[in-house]
Amino acid sequence: MYLHILWNILKYPKNIKYRQISYQALCDYLDSKCHPLGADLEPMIAKIENFLQSIEFKKGNDDNWYYQHNRIQVLHLWNCYQKYINEQTVYVFILLFFFFFFFLYKMRYPIPKRVCMLLDEKWEEYKIAFDYQHRTIMLFDESELKVQSLQVGNPKKSSLEFNVNIQYYNDFDVEHTHAKWACLILNHIWHFRAMEFQDRDALANRLS
Repeated sequence: MYLHILWNILKYPKNIKYRQISYQALCDYLDSKCHPLGADLEPMIAKIENFLQSIEFKKGNDDNWYYQHNRIQVLHLWNCYQKYINEQTVYVFILLFFFFFFFLYKMRYPIPKRVCMLLDEKWEEYKIAFDYQHRTIMLFDESELKVQSLQVGNPKKSSLEFNVNIQYYNDFDVEHTHAKWACLILNHIWHFRAMEFQDRDALANRLS
């Protein structure tokens, strides 16, 4: 739920409805999750309310929660978002040939922290987050304090992979950096590049 609240604010920063959270709707949602498990509702409500305070929501006189700033504090929200993104679990199947069984292992590939992406015919550097819950790649421009999102799948179908098309190519920049770049194209649309081939492989691994 934390991730969903942050994702909505970052993706739709001008939409007021994501800056207001109904206390009754919050309780109803948590009750629907706690009741089947026989879990106590009150500690969950307290935990969510502490989270809302940490991202600078404030409880109103009507018991509903409201974001305190007219303009969202992008850097703070992004840092919180990355914290919860990094708690996502990625599972891969590894075939152990000596035992002829598939075992499920919890395994993390190296996670790219920054990427270069081609936007309006210019290469720009972004911080990157992989949101498997919403099937979205989130890009944070530190200089502009803006977040862009790449929707690479149906957000209603949560998955631990994006099921995307990835194409590799190499490029040599003769005009500016005079460097050879390891590049990839995501879904025939978005171009990314890295100085090292292993960085490109790490990005592709997170997407596929």
